[in-house]
Formats: sequence, C-alpha cells, structure tokens
Amino acid sequence: MTTIDQTTLPVKFEDGSIFLATLKDVPGGVARVLFVNAEIRAAAHRLLTAAQAMAEATATRSSFYKSGNHPLRSSQNAKDAQAAADAAETRSVALYYLAKGESEWSDGFVDVQDWRAMLQFFNQPLNVGSIKA
Repeated sequence: MTTIDQTTLPVKFEDGSIFLATLKDVPGGVARVLFVNAEIRAAAHRLLTAAQAMAEATATRSSFYKSGNHPLRSSQNAKDAQAAADAAETRSVALYYLAKGESEWSDGFVDVQDWRAMLQFFNQPLNVGSIKA
C-alpha cells in the first residue's frame, strides 16, 4: 500500500472532492496516480464482482461477433464489441488492484480521473474515497 509522503499531493475537483495522488512520469507528461485509502479499497471490493461479470460477458459478446454466428455481424459491431470488452477488462483489472490496496501494477496504474470515471460508470457518488467532500 502506498504511504503518504512529500510526493503525495491533493487533487481538487469542482464538486469539492479532494483525492490524494502521487506523480508518475508517463510518455507525454505526468500522471496523478491515485492514493488508495480504506474507502477506495472497500468500494473497489464491492464493485469488483460486477466488473468481472461485465468483463466476461463483453468478452463472450465480442467473441460471438468475431465468430460470424451473429445475424447482425458487421465489422463495426465486432470492433465496438471488442472495444467494450477491452474497457470492461481494464476496469476489472484496475478494481482488482484497488481492492488489494494498490494503484500501480506491472503494466498499468489508476489515476484520479480513472477512479472517478469508474465511479461514474457504476453510478456511484464521485466523492467515494475523497479526503474531503
């Protein structure tokens, strides 16, 4: 789990939410990697089952379109289904690591905007995990 130190900074939003983040150099700039607190871990744990089920369902749908067995099969439908499957898999992996208390892993990380986007996707309050709301 990440510890608060001099590199941890607050990220403020218009709704009054303040999240803690650490800076990470990425190609093209700097990312604000989410600092995982107990509230974020709990929310990620609650959402993980739904995210995993969505990832599995969208992967099945994508595979169905690719196989040519769907009557409405088209190249665009297959691409859309694959994009949805990829997004669902990304959410599932991110929530898995957040539930473990980690916001970075070997090939990815969750920044503050990613967390708020996941909350919005699952119709959760956007201040979940905020140190102030």
